[in-house]
Amino acid sequence: MKPLHQQNYYEILGIPREATPEQIRKAFEMSKQTFESNSLATYSLFSDEENREILTLTQKAYNTLFNLNLRQAYDQQLQSEEQTSTTKRKTKTPASPDKPSIQSVSSQEDDLPPMGKNALQPYIAGTKPFDGSALKAARLLAGISLDELASQTKIRKTYLSYLEAESFSSLPASVYVRGFVKLVAAALSLPIEQTAQDYMNRYASATQPGQAPHGI
Repeated sequence: MKPLHQQNYYEILGIPREATPEQIRKAFEMSKQTFESNSLATYSLFSDEENREILTLTQKAYNTLFNLNLRQAYDQQLQSEEQTSTTKRKTKTPASPDKPSIQSVSSQEDDLPPMGKNALQPYIAGTKPFDGSALKAARLLAGISLDELASQTKIRKTYLSYLEAESFSSLPASVYVRGFVKLVAAALSLPIEQTAQDYMNRYASATQPGQAPHGI
């Protein structure tokens, strides 16, 4: 996963290149609500300095992309930079799965096999990386519903479903996903840093095929 300062403005806001002005505005508002100093969503997960850096970058991204002339100039610059950096790079990417509905994700819980108290031991021991299945198993073992987890973490139920299903294309920018995973791990008493590292490595492998994952 690219560090925040290496992401382009679209990646920082978690929006597609063809995003409308309304999508840009909503993404910026979400960032402000998530990383403002009194936000419960990032309390204790990011330092004040990290929050300020994220807000500064998202403000720059918004100012550029919301202005038509600045956006056109930025898109030309971005296209030129990408053409230079993609020499000899494969462009083939695996087909992404269809976005699952919340109902289809939630309905799968009834089909899970019975799990004992040691179901998470392979993940904690490091023999298996923490992934969406581990997050779901930990939640079910704790007897917490998606609605309860959403209320506790202040994360939308939709995003919690996508985290567990590893529907990476449906999730927002990586900086938000990292924060979401840390909040879920804390709520479920999982090792926070290990869980975030494992999950974000899988996220990076799926969203940036062919690139080695960076540190979190």
